[in-house]
Amino acid sequence: MNDKLLSPKLKIERANKHIVDATAQIITFLNTNGNLIETFMEPEPGGLRQIIKARFLKRPPPEIAGAVGDAISNLRSSLDHLVRCLAINHSGSPPYDAAFPFDKDRDKFESPGTQRKIAALSPEAQQMIRDLQPYAVSETEPEKGGNNMLWALNKLRNSDVHRLIAPIGMVTVGHKLNVQTRGHLGLNTIEAPKWVRFDEDMTAELMRVPGAASDIQGNLQTGIDIGFGDIEPVAGYPVLRVLHDFSNLAKRILLTFEQRFFT
Repeated sequence: MNDKLLSPKLKIERANKHIVDATAQIITFLNTNGNLIETFMEPEPGGLRQIIKARFLKRPPPEIAGAVGDAISNLRSSLDHLVRCLAINHSGSPPYDAAFPFDKDRDKFESPGTQRKIAALSPEAQQMIRDLQPYAVSETEPEKGGNNMLWALNKLRNSDVHRLIAPIGMVTVGHKLNVQTRGHLGLNTIEAPKWVRFDEDMTAELMRVPGAASDIQGNLQTGIDIGFGDIEPVAGYPVLRVLHDFSNLAKRILLTFEQRFFT
C-alpha cells in the first residue's frame, strides 16, 4: 500500500540518523580528549568574595554542529512535507508556497500572508495546525498562547548552528563545603548551581565563596556536555536531549494528522 506520508516520515528518519551521528561525536569528544576543564579562582570585582570558574580547554569540533544542524533541518522540513501531503490529499496538488506556517507571535501568525501557506488544506487541517500555535509565547501577553518548542525548532533551522552550540557544565558539590578562613574554620552551605554555559572565551562561573577563604575542602565535581546557546527555550540545555524532544514532537504531530486524514 502506498504511504501518502512517506516523504515527511523519511525526513524524520533521516533526522534520527543525524542524531545518532551527533551522539557518537559528542561522546567521542567528551570521553577521548583527556581533561577538558580546568578550574581556577579569581577575586570578585569590587567585592568581598572569590569566584570559582571553569575553563574549557578545547572547543567542540565543527562536525558536531554539522550533525546537529542536519538533524534540525530535516525535522523542520518534515513539517513542510506534511503540509504538502495534506494539500495533495485535499486539493490534488500543492501550491508552490505550501509550507508549515511559523511566525514570531500570534498576530503575525494569523496574518493573511502566513495563513496562505496552508490555504490548500481542508478547513479542519488548517484549524489543527492553528491549534498547534507555532509561534513564540509572548512574555507580556502569555494569554495569546504559543509553542516555544516548535518556535525554537524553526528558529534554530534558520540560524547558524555552529555559533549556537557550546560547552555547558553541570556542577555538583557535597552537601556542605568546609571553607577555611584566615581566623577560623567556618562551615558554609554552598548551593550547587544549575547548568552553566561557557562564554565565548570558553569560561563559566561555577560559584562564589568568601573572599577570605584560603582553602576549600569538599567534593566539587563538574560534569560537562554540549548545549545550545541563546535560543529560547532551549538555551543552556544539552543538545542531545533537545534533539530527541524535537524528534518526538515532530513524530507526534505527524501521527496526529495521519490518524485523522490518512487512515
